[in-house]
Amino acid sequence: MSLSRQQNQPNGQPDPADERSNSQVSIQLLGRFAVRRDGREQPDRVFGGRLARQLLRMLTLSRGTLLSKDAAIEALWPTQPPIDASGNVEILISRIRRALGDRSLIQTGHGGYTLVGDDRCWVDIEVFLTAVGRGQAELTHNPDAALTAFRTALAWWRGEPLAEDAYAPWALEHRHHLLRAHLDALEGAATAALAVGDTAAAVDCAQTAADEHPLREAAALLLVRALAAGGDRAAALASFDAFGRRLGDELGIDPSADALRLRQQVLCDEIRPGTPAAASLPLTTPGEVGGGDRSGSIVPFVGRDRLRERIAELLADREVRVVLVRGAPGSGKSRLLAELANQVGMPVVLLRARRDGRDDPGALAADLLRTLQAHRARAEHDEHPHLVSAPRASASPDDSPLCADIPKAARAVLRAARAWARPHSLIAIDDLQWADDSSLAMLRVLRQRVSGLQVIATCPTTPLSGSRDPAEALAGADPGLIRRVDLAPWSTTDLSLIMGPILRTAITECTDRMPATSIQMLEALATAHLVERDPSGRWRLRDRGSRSQVRALVAAGARPLVRARVASVPMPGREALTLLALLGRPAPASVLATAARLDLPGTLDALTVLANAGLVTGDDDGWVPATRTVGDVVAADLDPTDRLRRHLMLAEALREHDGDLAEVAAHLTAGGDRPAAAVAFADAARVRLNRIADREALRLIQAGLAAATPGHTRAALWQMRGEAHRRCGRLRDARADLDAALAEAPSGAERSRVLAQRAILETRSLSAFRGAELAELAIADAGDDPAARGQALAARALADLWLARLDAGRRRFRRAQRLVRRDGDPEGAARLLHWQAMAALLAGRLTEAATRLDDLARLPTTSPETLLLWNPRATRGHALALLGEPAAGLAEIDAALAWARTADLPEMHSSCLWHRSEALSALSRHDEAEDAARAALAIARRIEHTEWIAAGLRALGIARQSAGDLDRAEAAFRECLDVGHEIPLFGGWAAARLGLVLVGQGRVAEAEPLIGTALQQGVPLARHEARWAQAELLHARGAPGANAAARAALAAAREAGYLALVPRLAALAG
Repeated sequence: MSLSRQQNQPNGQPDPADERSNSQVSIQLLGRFAVRRDGREQPDRVFGGRLARQLLRMLTLSRGTLLSKDAAIEALWPTQPPIDASGNVEILISRIRRALGDRSLIQTGHGGYTLVGDDRCWVDIEVFLTAVGRGQAELTHNPDAALTAFRTALAWWRGEPLAEDAYAPWALEHRHHLLRAHLDALEGAATAALAVGDTAAAVDCAQTAADEHPLREAAALLLVRALAAGGDRAAALASFDAFGRRLGDELGIDPSADALRLRQQVLCDEIRPGTPAAASLPLTTPGEVGGGDRSGSIVPFVGRDRLRERIAELLADREVRVVLVRGAPGSGKSRLLAELANQVGMPVVLLRARRDGRDDPGALAADLLRTLQAHRARAEHDEHPHLVSAPRASASPDDSPLCADIPKAARAVLRAARAWARPHSLIAIDDLQWADDSSLAMLRVLRQRVSGLQVIATCPTTPLSGSRDPAEALAGADPGLIRRVDLAPWSTTDLSLIMGPILRTAITECTDRMPATSIQMLEALATAHLVERDPSGRWRLRDRGSRSQVRALVAAGARPLVRARVASVPMPGREALTLLALLGRPAPASVLATAARLDLPGTLDALTVLANAGLVTGDDDGWVPATRTVGDVVAADLDPTDRLRRHLMLAEALREHDGDLAEVAAHLTAGGDRPAAAVAFADAARVRLNRIADREALRLIQAGLAAATPGHTRAALWQMRGEAHRRCGRLRDARADLDAALAEAPSGAERSRVLAQRAILETRSLSAFRGAELAELAIADAGDDPAARGQALAARALADLWLARLDAGRRRFRRAQRLVRRDGDPEGAARLLHWQAMAALLAGRLTEAATRLDDLARLPTTSPETLLLWNPRATRGHALALLGEPAAGLAEIDAALAWARTADLPEMHSSCLWHRSEALSALSRHDEAEDAARAALAIARRIEHTEWIAAGLRALGIARQSAGDLDRAEAAFRECLDVGHEIPLFGGWAAARLGLVLVGQGRVAEAEPLIGTALQQGVPLARHEARWAQAELLHARGAPGANAAARAALAAAREAGYLALVPRLAALAG
């Protein structure tokens, strides 16, 4: 039985929980996966491997319906299916049947398989979902019965659903559905408990919901109401205030109006036991999409019925995840989107990408976050309770909560979207071509991880020059999820619905018949009193004698009429209108006043005159030309000299008002001041890099390079481009960029900084020996500049770590530390903090290393670039695994991995995956460990990162070794040893591990020289594994000193905190 059918069972159906004792097989998917036959749990080995267990989970989730072989193959082998994938599925089905003990439980259908839906098989999620559905059905009229049902559901909740498939794409929607049902059960139980007066139960359930979803307002308000209803007003107010602080800290917003009303009720002691729980109102803010169709009210919405039907059909198809509405400017895309949003029968979020937000990382995602967390309107005042429109942004782009911490904010958006979403939900975006790359990546994550979510967006038919197709960015690797719909001009039939035959003929013969053009002409003619409406509402000529005049105006277009209106406005108004036309976005009056060198009252007066003339409109976003034609005409009529001067005036005004540096740079470029523009582009790119918005940074850097002359600014741009390319995993491009920066650097100190950056890149990604050579050159070029010399010495000290030269590295570290402290260089200080943490780790002082890495990850002054370069959170997770705490280490690593995936950073992604693999091996989750190691290795090889290739091979070998597959482990460690020649740290590790494997295979003679090498050359951390290998070697030989060697290794491991080795060494020590 599928999840959706199970949750909607009739209330009278027997509870499957009563039938569990009569079931032949029971399957547990909540918490740990388990299968029981006749009450006895079946061990994992009876399935013959993880793939059979995964396939059984998939069959269980689709119970009663056919699971096709194709769907199974795609989920089981997402990247590289075996040659005979269909045959492999049949083998897995055979193993499952044997494990279940009854072949008839898995039925073969046409092209797939079905797990039977009868009472021979009991499934915990079906019991859980049935109880949740029954509770929801009873909640409004029988809260006692609802509370009983919700309690039954919560009793079956044993933990995270499908925990083994947490990262599997096929399981995401199922997991979200079950997690959402658990939240519904908690909130439903709290609501029902309040209704029956059981405030203690209400507090317990609401507290759990609020703890699991700390930014969810419904859960927070239920807890406040429950505490107040129980008589603890102080705790209720404290809980509310804590929730308000979380919203401010995490999202940068305030609680909703409904929430504030509840707080006032608590203050006034108006909450009493038995008061109904706070209902979840629709997240709705009345309004329309603005901008694209300001004149739409002059004519009805016509000519798009077939398109609306087509789009409705596409949205009804759950396989279609993105619908792209394309059309030329003025084709009515915005109006169509607004009409659709008002008519679809599902929750809708309506957004509009801003032109000025294209280079502002997270701008559109911030609008989405504000929308989802907007104040909830009362349902009775809402014309469209399913529609959510974007609220006006009161903060500048730099104040966006997404700017400071992109991955953290991405998780906040994901939580908010999941809380808002229903089984079928829609995000509608107007002008997608202006969406920034970070927001597109966030929308792709939402599309992948929010069940039932679809996206519809508008964009021009022809993509913007030099930018990728935003729809492809939304679809990711699966372009088949996109459907495109193209808008054509109005037909003559469409025109006949809104105007008479004479006007229709003139419009058809003299214009492109685009809706915007036709509407602008009607506006112009109406302003000139040449047309009027007839009794049926269609437009017609006021005087048939004016036919030739109307035709001439239509043929000339609206431009002469606009020019006439502009000419009638006093000079201050014309100046303000010119500046608005050049800005190309809404602007506050204060910016216009500064640019025009007018006082604010005079500017407001000028804008009022323009508004009365129908030339501008104003709202909370600012002032803009009334139509695109107005802006185009004013800009086109500018004298070239005046255009340059006004762009420079705008750049100065924007800088004075702390405007976006990218916009300042664009106006400086348009104003002809290319050197100043290059500096502004560099500053803007640096801000984007610090926000981890690498693609936006690359676009700005490219513009800056086009404007810059040889020298300091150009060198800085090349250096930043190298860093952006490194973080994107394009290491060859990064090296080329840094070489270009080196060639442009005008001084020795600047050359030294570039060489230090290149040295670190080489040390980590290619060769520690080459990195050391480059660091020496950086030291030589630094001269007497303390900051440059400190950074160069720090880079050399880091290379020493990877070359296993800890003493030399320590000496250089101390010299670098003195210089950095004297100069106050934050970047050099961050590198030195990392050096201290890594030195403690490689020296085998694991407890100290874990503490230092935690401090580094939490340090508020550490730049995002440094955190991304070094990834202290994942490294700390690795240290915890070595300390004998693999579960805690895995949690740290998974947090870093979520960051890496969201920020799309392949280098960091690979690092997290190999660390994760080692933690999983320590937890005996061998299959998952091998999968993670293979994924890490694939990324590292793709980006040609030598260190992570070696690390991935080490993790792969450990996964195989811990699973007992010594032959394949040997192959992995030998390859790691080969790669590790360039990075001795991994060479020592690989030698020790390979020696262990060979001892396990009985090949002690081959193992001895490898173990000797590891003991002599490895860093202290690797020598722990070498001592373990030596103890195993002596034990295998039956040597007299075997126990003594094991005891010495045990004592060293305990002293260092390397507790992961203690159990085995203790066994060897006797």
